Amino acid sequence: IDAQFDPSLYDTSGFFDDTALQIGDGYTLLGELVDRIRFAYRKSHTIVTLELAQLSQKDVKAITDFCRTLYEHTFLSRYHYQKPEKIARLTLQSAPAIRQFFEGSWLEWYALMAVQKLHQAQPLQASARGVKVVFPNEDLHELDVVCLPLDNTPICIECKSGEFRRDIDKY
Repeated sequence: IDAQFDPSLYDTSGFFDDTALQIGDGYTLLGELVDRIRFAYRKSHTIVTLELAQLSQKDVKAITDFCRTLYEHTFLSRYHYQKPEKIARLTLQSAPAIRQFFEGSWLEWYALMAVQKLHQAQPLQASARGVKVVFPNEDLHELDVVCLPLDNTPICIECKSGEFRRDIDKY
């Protein structure tokens, strides 16, 4: 079995990993927003409108701060908040990397960062995301997150942020 690694997929020095941590750690509040963005990308919509009037002031502030951060880090091409109506309008970025992030790779980033954080006391030999695996019969598969602890027992994590039932038999 041949494993192929792309170092850019596990470089944790940019905005993808920071944003993934924000989403994962705040998923109770931000999950619906991420789902709405993912749905918009799948339906080729360019704008997401969020009506926030039913939320508490604290939650509105957290969501609008997060949207502002997305805009500042170019995950959105435009962001506008109508304060009196409590409506946020997000114009989606067309870059493929941003689209892939919201379609599920944010969870891979989050899983990678979470495993690395769990192993701070006992560091990992290696960790990677998006490992391509080629079998002797030339079948190609991908491992979302792979970690190699010091005891040499590899850990593979499959990340599903949407419908997962069709993939159960594969595992």
